[in-house]
Amino acid sequence: MRPLAGLFGMALLAGTAVDCAGGGSGEATGTGAPSPQHAPRRLLNVAPADPVFVHLRDAERHPALVPTTGRLQDPLPTLHETGDLTGPVSMEQQYLRRVHALGNGHYLVQRLVRGAGHCLFSEQELVQARDNLVRRFSTGARPAGENILGDLSDAGLLFANPVRDGDPAQQ
Repeated sequence: MRPLAGLFGMALLAGTAVDCAGGGSGEATGTGAPSPQHAPRRLLNVAPADPVFVHLRDAERHPALVPTTGRLQDPLPTLHETGDLTGPVSMEQQYLRRVHALGNGHYLVQRLVRGAGHCLFSEQELVQARDNLVRRFSTGARPAGENILGDLSDAGLLFANPVRDGDPAQQ
């Protein structure tokens, strides 16, 4: 295992993993350890079939943009806001199904955070995710995650810290 290979903030966009916080996605890319290379923000909405941008799917040159195959080799926690219009929660659901189909569900822990935006996690949310990942590598204990295939009416409340201003859960 590569410690801290796949940190938090992975957004799934059109079948592509983009790591908002650095460190790589934890996916098997064929290039060895994931790279901390970041994707330019202007590239996040590029359709993967666009021939002008095919070179972006080269795992060696752009490991943060390779397809999300589900071939995890290390524990991977993901954080995702429930109101992320850049990458809806349905993309996390699709990724979960892909990971489980390959028998790698034991590596993936997904957390939703009740909030709008893209990678706008609080410091507390990021620290908790990091601490849980470090604990997982040191003790093997799998951290809690969200059932993103179940009832989503209260999705994100368990891991939102703090609950955002104006959230109906505050009443």
